[in-house]
Amino acid sequence: MGANMGKDRDKSWEVATLDEHEACINVLSVSEDGSMVITGSDDCTARLWCTTTDKQIGVLEKGQKRSNQPPEAASGHLEPISAIGQVRDFVITGSYDHTIRKWDMVSCKCLNVYTGHTDRVLKLLVSDKYIFSASTDKTCKLWRLEEEDEDEDIEICLRTFEGHTAPVRSICYIQGDEQEDAKKKKTRINEDGEEEEEEEDEDEEEEPECEDGINRLDMVITGSFDGTARCWSMERGKQIKIFKANRGPISCMTIDDEGKLLYTAHSDTICEWDIEKGVRTSTKLMRGHTKDITCMQLVNKLLYTGSVDADAKCFVTEFGDCTRTYTGQTNTISCLKFHQGILFTCSSDGDARAYDAKSGKQKRVYSGHQRGITCMCVVDKKLYTGADDGQLRVWDADVPLDIASMAEMENERAAEEAAGAVRAPSAAAAQMAAA
Repeated sequence: MGANMGKDRDKSWEVATLDEHEACINVLSVSEDGSMVITGSDDCTARLWCTTTDKQIGVLEKGQKRSNQPPEAASGHLEPISAIGQVRDFVITGSYDHTIRKWDMVSCKCLNVYTGHTDRVLKLLVSDKYIFSASTDKTCKLWRLEEEDEDEDIEICLRTFEGHTAPVRSICYIQGDEQEDAKKKKTRINEDGEEEEEEEDEDEEEEPECEDGINRLDMVITGSFDGTARCWSMERGKQIKIFKANRGPISCMTIDDEGKLLYTAHSDTICEWDIEKGVRTSTKLMRGHTKDITCMQLVNKLLYTGSVDADAKCFVTEFGDCTRTYTGQTNTISCLKFHQGILFTCSSDGDARAYDAKSGKQKRVYSGHQRGITCMCVVDKKLYTGADDGQLRVWDADVPLDIASMAEMENERAAEEAAGAVRAPSAAAAQMAAA
């Protein structure tokens, strides 16, 4: 293993450099089947790349600006693309020009323009039915992901969630569990404090479905620079809970797979919240960073974070303890990704690094960008990084784990299988990790 590490340090691990963008790459997204990476840039274009050949296969063109023309009348975005989502055969882009656009992934034609925000679009979260957008205008909006053959007069913007006093930066979408709700309705607490099933009333009328087709239990949580996260009823468009820690702006947030716990980053501190109760849990505040937290990813009960202090850390959410610190970067950690036991980090220093997540050992350094890395993703055995230099670089992400880490992972997997605990992540929660 030691000999291999020596050889590893002498390699660049570069697979390809793609430099068709003319300015900073701000965001990237991966198609649902992993066959395509989509990048959005300051040059007002989005570009589609094949993950098999690493070749450009499509361009969502920049619009042509004309005098007295509103942004929605242009053929493409007029200002930098700041957010990207992808669902089925559609690419969704958000821009500083205040608009959101839906594009056909095959023809690269713009199918629809969503207007209503009065300032920059900062974030997008896309589901099979909806588009959620967060903006500098202090609102989050819910849009219908309409099909081309739908009635042109149909209402596209379904809800506007207003209440924040500063830009909205993060979005989490929690789908209501209709079966669980039905179960709760069929039980009651008797005089002995025990649950018992209620008899069904044949004459009882079913609750009317929301005219917009929204599940009455669906919720969206927004995080803002005003220091609060707010939980909204999608059906009513009303705020139902507020999570306030009085510890500074929320830079990023995430939720667990079951949609029960919310994690918010305030400056150098992380808070855990019980979403249903709207209160902080008994878990102590997660501290360890010395400067603002910039990104996070929750993997089971481990929370990985990156910070302006140039370190990445791992916290055990059950206790709030910091168990590992990943060092080596020399500037702000802009993004991170846990993938098959490896923690990848990217930095404003222009390098990406790979660590064995369990041991904390640095395994590789990916150097080549001339300016800071802004976004990343891992597809199979490839790492994609976009940067301020306008380049999309592709790297070999087939990083070997430490022997001890590999053995520990195998033991954990065997224990889970024996307990029948192996299952796919719950569909109850969908989220967008804040950049």
